[in-house]
Amino acid sequence: MIGLIVARSKNNVIGKNGNIPWKIKGEQKQFRELTTGNVVIMGRKSYEEIGHPLPNRMNIVVSTTTEYQGDNLVSVKSLEDALLLAKGRDVYISGGYGLFKEALQIVDKMYITEVDL
Repeated sequence: MIGLIVARSKNNVIGKNGNIPWKIKGEQKQFRELTTGNVVIMGRKSYEEIGHPLPNRMNIVVSTTTEYQGDNLVSVKSLEDALLLAKGRDVYISGGYGLFKEALQIVDKMYITEVDL
């Protein structure tokens, strides 16, 4: 299963200046529940915003410029490479915009949380 998971504002904002523009208690609960024990694919900027691999899941960072390696962390050059690496496991694409746009044609399910600012 390939899922796309995103929180957005009512006017479709998913980020501002490289950060999530809200802090809402409990907003990330669904993200944790769905992705724990599975694979999360994210772009370089999304990974750098978090600053560390997410615990208890495989983190794959898509980046053409930076390489990441570590416990439960690997980088690849393309979304296609990430999906090949995760083959046979549930995958959640968590951003940013470029990966979302690329993945829209192949996702099986979208998990969208709408945030009221």
